[in-house]
Amino acid sequence: MTSTTVSELPNYSTVCAELAGHVIRRRAGVVGSREGRWMCKNPAGYESWFEVTAWTSCIVMTGDRGEWVFARNNTDMISFFERSEVADGQNLDYLHEKLQASDVRSGSKRFSVESYHDAIEYAFEQCDEDEQFAYLRHKNELIKDEPETEDEALDLLREADWLFPDELPSVREYTYGFVWACRALTWFARNVQIELAEVPNE
Repeated sequence: MTSTTVSELPNYSTVCAELAGHVIRRRAGVVGSREGRWMCKNPAGYESWFEVTAWTSCIVMTGDRGEWVFARNNTDMISFFERSEVADGQNLDYLHEKLQASDVRSGSKRFSVESYHDAIEYAFEQCDEDEQFAYLRHKNELIKDEPETEDEALDLLREADWLFPDELPSVREYTYGFVWACRALTWFARNVQIELAEVPNE
């Protein structure tokens, strides 16, 4: 089973470039309101099109890249995503906490062999020098394994109770779809500000 590595996940600039030709059009709600429904689409085609529905405490994305629902109590969710991308990237762990529903095709997380290897290396680094000397051979044997499923990986780690005496680590990573949705919602939140600043005709 192949997995998406961290380096292959889309960053904000990549998604911005992909959406460069997209136009945001309101489909429901009052002009200038931060609640409503918007279509985000390139006039030349339907690739990567998506629709955003927002109201207080909740924002929903549907379209070519799946269906995603985020919520946070008493929060303007457009402003929430507008501020979510900072110099060092988004806090995906925090955004994942706000995820209420994920796309059924990709989900928000998936098993990753890279995460399995990283968990072993990190736990080994926490050992003292004597433990590292004693466990080195066993650690290298674990690293050589290429489990194909999450259950197989957890079984291998469960047998390594010398390295994981308390609880097993996660061997999952965020999916491309989840990260893309987070980046795209930030793009939307920043680019919809022009429309939100408009004053409706009386």
